[in-house]
Amino acid sequence: MSNHQQALDAWTTLCRALESAGRNVLASAPDSLDAGEGLRFLTRALRFALERQMEGADADFPLLTRSSHETLKLMSDSPDYYYEIATISGAHDYRIRTTRGSGEVLAFSTYGRGPAGVMCTGEFRPTLEQFDANGICEFVASTRSRGSGWLPMDGSTFFMQVRNMCRDPARRDPAWVRIERIGAPIVPTPFTIERATPLLQAAAGQLNAIVGSINAFRDGIRARVGVNAFDHDQGPWIAGGSLPSTYYIQAVYELEEDEALEIETDVPENSYFSVQLNNHWVESLDYLRHRIHLSKYSAERERDGRLRIVVAHRSPGTANWLDTAGHRTGVIAWKWNDAEYRPQPSIRRVQP
Repeated sequence: MSNHQQALDAWTTLCRALESAGRNVLASAPDSLDAGEGLRFLTRALRFALERQMEGADADFPLLTRSSHETLKLMSDSPDYYYEIATISGAHDYRIRTTRGSGEVLAFSTYGRGPAGVMCTGEFRPTLEQFDANGICEFVASTRSRGSGWLPMDGSTFFMQVRNMCRDPARRDPAWVRIERIGAPIVPTPFTIERATPLLQAAAGQLNAIVGSINAFRDGIRARVGVNAFDHDQGPWIAGGSLPSTYYIQAVYELEEDEALEIETDVPENSYFSVQLNNHWVESLDYLRHRIHLSKYSAERERDGRLRIVVAHRSPGTANWLDTAGHRTGVIAWKWNDAEYRPQPSIRRVQP
């Protein structure tokens, strides 16, 4: 088979994957809003897959790109976080330089393949003392220990993620990060048809994986606990490479126009928590125009220290209102970092 035919086959595979995903989305959308957003979800998933594979898959010349933002939302993306991602390889060492930025948290994590899916292979959080007089911290990502300035990897490592968490996303100044492979070739390999073909195939596979994992995540919650009930299964997050210090709680909600959800929980000691509303495709709702999430820094607690939240289509006049932005159904997601214990929030449907 000629190289051109192999490339055409790869292109056809990608187009068929997109067609199949479109049929899947339209068949499983509960209403016209979710169908419209489902089509947008597919274009976002395709954009992510193409950027990761066709533009950012060269581990010799890592390219940091934003993995989610206001118009690219995947798997319960948090409004408080500024995410960047780059392809790397455990076969090489990398030099990383960063500023501190304005966020409360600056964390670098590496990920590889594990028995359950993606697994974290290392984490590095630079301390203030590790920044020089010019505000720069330099460290190395490697499979070999490099002392305190070291981001660990192992032989399976294939990407790095940067997380900036800021208590006021509207005013954040994210860290400036640069990464280079130590001992890299002078210039990249030319982007020939032989190089492009497997990347197209990889993009098709990634698109299928995104759509499949989102449907499995949402439908799995329903299967385990039904709707309007909290699920504590960590399996999907572990398979996606979640950090051991983070605990997740999730629920599929369903609300009619005249209904609301009242959520109540105690709040253990923690470094950060957030609760947010996602759509049917587990994308964060429009946080630029609606209040769809609360965090440790924005949620108002009761005198007894407990947290009470109302999820409703219209404001109930209370402090901790989460706006559904017109979504009759969706996914509620909690994130708890370094929690002293695992909270057990209650949820009940009421008529406000």
